[in-house]
Amino acid sequence: MTLPPAAIALTAAGQGGWNQQSDYKAVRYNGKTYFGWVASNGDVKIASYTHATGVVSAATTLHATLAVDVHVSPSIVVRDSDQRLMVAYTQHDTSTFCTRISTNAEDETAWGGEVAMDGALGGNTYTYPSIFQQLGQAGDPIQIMYRDVQDAGLSGALCYTYTTDHDASPTWQAQATLYKNANKQSYWKVACDGNIRIDVVTTDGHPVTDAPTKLCHMYSDATDWHESDGTVLGALPYGPSDLTEIDDGAGGSCWPMNVVANGGNPVVVYWRGTYGGGSMDIVYARWSGAAWVKTVIATNGGPGGYAPGGAVIDESDPDTVYASVWNGARYSLRRYVTADSGATWTWAASIDGGQSDDSIWPAVVRNSAAGLRVVWLHGTITADDTYTLAVSGA
Repeated sequence: MTLPPAAIALTAAGQGGWNQQSDYKAVRYNGKTYFGWVASNGDVKIASYTHATGVVSAATTLHATLAVDVHVSPSIVVRDSDQRLMVAYTQHDTSTFCTRISTNAEDETAWGGEVAMDGALGGNTYTYPSIFQQLGQAGDPIQIMYRDVQDAGLSGALCYTYTTDHDASPTWQAQATLYKNANKQSYWKVACDGNIRIDVVTTDGHPVTDAPTKLCHMYSDATDWHESDGTVLGALPYGPSDLTEIDDGAGGSCWPMNVVANGGNPVVVYWRGTYGGGSMDIVYARWSGAAWVKTVIATNGGPGGYAPGGAVIDESDPDTVYASVWNGARYSLRRYVTADSGATWTWAASIDGGQSDDSIWPAVVRNSAAGLRVVWLHGTITADDTYTLAVSGA
């Protein structure tokens, strides 16, 4: 794999912000990469980068001043039937859950009306939508996975909805609860291979208030949900004891950053340690076919606080990880590679172009290719609603 170029400035300062849980934040299709964010004034926005020319489009506002909160950033998919873009975004733990569809193919500048999802779903309060399409399933469904806070605000449940309608006004199915641990707020990452398989990695609670938290895995095929070894799971919803344990939390609380299906041999990258405490391991785990094999890529020191880095796997090359690591003065985005299936790792390059401020919360570009494989935020953030960030890519 070729070395990424110097950092590409995709937005200006103040025109950046997203949460770590939702995907996909950036999607490449037919020579353009579409990416979304929430600006520091609360505007939910989207723009594109044209690879042949290096031109970044003017930003389009999807929802003005939805909330000054990184949790409201959009998730993006390009619909296969007509190449129109679809986005999903929420406020933070409220009943506001919105989708929109572009009016033209491959065009992020013109959009149909905003659709309020709460009435169709029948949930409570929503956050962290991840939208994707399964082209190997009947009807080519578009699915959204998200958090719904249940049980009088005590349980953060992983829920989903889907549609097989590919018109301007799709009908969404009522909410189904896939996973929860009663009276706890779990955190997860989801990934779809674009065909049939969905992988989920999740904690068994909040990595701070329920410390130490475990990390577990499950996946779906065309008909069932499974443990990592293929054992079929029973009826929904599932809890931690139903899933395959990746990490028991003995080394500190786990917090998932990314999962990639990798042809049925999934790989995961996650934090492990004391969140906000200034030192956390960046751990890579790979399913061997019989067990989860774990390796520490790097130990992320630094001041800790609200934003201690982040890490993601290159979707097209699971032997490459992009990780935000403290370099003694700031969080710098580094590219790590392995030549032995994750047993050992080499710091190959710093790829954030020598930016002078923190480079944090990288996100993989869906269907990426040379020229723009990863995007990230740089700037400052001290709370959900206090940030001055920009988007860069490489």
